[in-house]
Amino acid sequence: LADDIQRHLAGHPVRARKDSFAYRARKFARRNRGWVAAAGVATLALLGAATISVRQARLSAAAALVAERERDRAQMEEAPSQAVAKFLVDLFAAARPTDQRQDTVTARTLLDRGAERIERELNDQPEVRASIASAIGEAYFLLGQFQSTTAMAERALVGSLLEAAL
Repeated sequence: LADDIQRHLAGHPVRARKDSFAYRARKFARRNRGWVAAAGVATLALLGAATISVRQARLSAAAALVAERERDRAQMEEAPSQAVAKFLVDLFAAARPTDQRQDTVTARTLLDRGAERIERELNDQPEVRASIASAIGEAYFLLGQFQSTTAMAERALVGSLLEAAL
């Protein structure tokens, strides 16, 4: 009995009582409150850090997916722009000064050649066809060629409708 009283006063488990893990854990926690509190805080900090890490990983994965989709979309939009640029460079290359056949090429002649090439070369590219037809139509308008402007506007509209249908 004296030994159990000493153990009780020291915060240790008494022997006269049935031994269990919960009883021993309570006694240990009361004896070592500071260490148990520190271990609890550390455990909570680790759980919080793990939760934040998992959340950040999910957000990073989502951001990577969005970035990949944006990259793919930009690449898809870049191809028609490059095709338009190549078409226009090829069109104006016909007016280079080394060409011996004629002295000057008028803007109207270049636009007419471009309009003809649209029909021959761009049937399989409705988006490119619509962009170039729209640009040539605007140029015709600036030259006062309103019938040609109307024809190009119609081609641009048809190209846009075809693209939307695909």
